[in-house]
Amino acid sequence: MMGIAATSFLPAAVESSFHGSPLLFVLGGVAGLAPDTIDFKFAKFFAKHEIELTPDPLKPDAQLIADALAFAVQDANNKRMPIRIKLNTIQLHANKWLRYTVDFIASVSDRGNNIEWGVKVEIGDIVNTGGEIVESSDISENRTGYASLKCDIKIEYSAQIIVDILDGPTIGMIPNCEGRVTPRLIPWHRRFSHSIVACILASLGVSAVINLLAGLIVLLAFGLHIAADQLGHMGSSLWYPFTMKRARGLGLMQSGDSLANFAAVWLSGVCVVWNLLRYSPGAATVDVSIGGLIMAAIVPISLVVVLRRLFNDYTLRIGANASTTN
Repeated sequence: MMGIAATSFLPAAVESSFHGSPLLFVLGGVAGLAPDTIDFKFAKFFAKHEIELTPDPLKPDAQLIADALAFAVQDANNKRMPIRIKLNTIQLHANKWLRYTVDFIASVSDRGNNIEWGVKVEIGDIVNTGGEIVESSDISENRTGYASLKCDIKIEYSAQIIVDILDGPTIGMIPNCEGRVTPRLIPWHRRFSHSIVACILASLGVSAVINLLAGLIVLLAFGLHIAADQLGHMGSSLWYPFTMKRARGLGLMQSGDSLANFAAVWLSGVCVVWNLLRYSPGAATVDVSIGGLIMAAIVPISLVVVLRRLFNDYTLRIGANASTTN
């Protein structure tokens, strides 16, 4: 959607659409989706891993998972090379999955003079394919596991990793020159496909095959996707292939945050409508000023924020009342 919004800011693209050819808008949408499409439809299936862990759906063992993760960390630290471990999900039914969480935990040692790291795994509730909790798990044995780590950990994205639905994540244990290991979530994601080099090459290729306007649209749409991803925590390998190191994200939001995704889609839609009105014949009857754009963009998002806050407060009150009753 952001790629289409970026395209709408180019008068030539809007004019072309008014003459019956929306292909430039289609190109912007495709280019905006291209980085993630490359990763999840292609790169994912060529990614390798050294360790694969498949928990038993009948008797999942959290300690076994914790020990496997600790082994991967130690192996990476000893060999000074990345070790990738694939954590498979636990499917109980066509639409039921047993969630488990992985937490990298830092604690002060008994002597109080250094930090000790460990990995904790906890078997959680049963969720549906939408990620919603549908029932509590009745597992009592080996529900929690903990393994000490013999090296320091550098958290790059999040100290907690949730494994629940569909295909489980791959975690790359990446050693660095500081003697620490970074647990990198889905290490095959946001590499070349999310780099500035890929953005420029895609733009130049389309410019050569089609024209400069099409190349500019690809540059804007592709680049906007990369820039939007940098607002999160994970970051991207912006300078790949010159360096594989991920540029740290700004940490302003989570990729799965419903409010952030709503805001992105709504703002994109508002920009598209605003630009179509600006560049269309007879647009004088509609408020196409900057003030109109701001009102159309900010007011609905603010309303959603308020409603979300009220709903969360209501849910907390209901939970508190239920706890008091019990």
